[in-house]
Amino acid sequence: MEASARSPNWTASEVANQILRPQDASQLAGFVKEAAQKQTVLTTRAGNSKWDLGCRGSKQPTEQVISLDALSGIVSYEPGELVLVVGAGTPLRQIEQLLSDEGQHLAFEPVHWRDTATAGGTVAVGLAGPRRFRAGGVRDFVLGLQFVDGQGRLVRTGGRVVKNVTGFDLWRGLTGSFGSLGLITEICFKLWPRPQTQRTLLLARQDLETARRVMLELAQRPEDLTGIAFAPHRGVSLRLEGSDRGLQPQIDAIARDVDVEEELPQIESANFWSQLREVEALRQSSGRVWRFVLPAGHWVALVHDLQAAQVDDYFVDWGGGLVWALAPPEQTLDGHRIAERHGAIAWRVATSPDDPNELGMPSLEPGLKRLNQRLRTACDPGGILNPGRSGL
Repeated sequence: MEASARSPNWTASEVANQILRPQDASQLAGFVKEAAQKQTVLTTRAGNSKWDLGCRGSKQPTEQVISLDALSGIVSYEPGELVLVVGAGTPLRQIEQLLSDEGQHLAFEPVHWRDTATAGGTVAVGLAGPRRFRAGGVRDFVLGLQFVDGQGRLVRTGGRVVKNVTGFDLWRGLTGSFGSLGLITEICFKLWPRPQTQRTLLLARQDLETARRVMLELAQRPEDLTGIAFAPHRGVSLRLEGSDRGLQPQIDAIARDVDVEEELPQIESANFWSQLREVEALRQSSGRVWRFVLPAGHWVALVHDLQAAQVDDYFVDWGGGLVWALAPPEQTLDGHRIAERHGAIAWRVATSPDDPNELGMPSLEPGLKRLNQRLRTACDPGGILNPGRSGL
């Protein structure tokens, strides 16, 4: 019998080695309420596309897995209002196709990593793509959430309108919390019109310091630059997006000030940034992948430290604010210590499902850690929701 067909009144023996699949938010709330009473640890997943992010830890005897994949579907879509409401288990590809047909998109460029990516996982992990430095991050495009807290209460926070100013911005705290504050059941996204076309300019290769300076200068320009990246084997790459008519004058203006070696047309440009967004080259290689977020002007110094630690495979995104790096398989990299030296924060990607990834999340400074713990206590006093996944 499927666990999803059971009454919420279940026991540890009844659900042993099973995955609970609630069919709606109310049933999920019942499962969580019962788990809170029994102090059963809950681990959640939907598409499981980003299992290698965050800390994993060892399986606990009272742990129960809950899949949220049934909480799927388009709740409401108002293209004229630029608002979309979806169930947390809704596949990202379904959402992106729906929006593309209407000439709209999620401007933060959600990261898939695997074909099974869902809306809820995207918000829970909080990864944004190359447009992040210009458009904003995931939480900037979440208008509101519905979620189940650690006591089994169904909570709605935020709203379904773009100009919503009521209430505490709790949905911002849940974004990027890895399910440790609440289990998301429904999301209201703010949308943007989709650009008609895009082009990528590949600049002549330069030394690191010159590349850093050029990237900082380009980020301040008025053109519609929505991607600025650097890789040691190809130099600085720029993406421009806009209308068919308006893009060429912007390309010409930039070409007058920097040395453009090559221009990629729309399809090649889209493939280029998709591969960069999904970190394909590094994730398909052997070794440990690290992610560093830092002030845009500091990436060269961080790269020098990585190179001193025998790390040469890396690339820079967000105009200098994000560095992805691959440590060789035999190399133990203290990414958190390197990050601290440059005002950065670091994440480590797990290498396999058996990797506990204890270094997966950055350590928080004391004040921020206390604030996070207070929020965790308020939302999940028993600490049963994905404990340790977010590093707390």
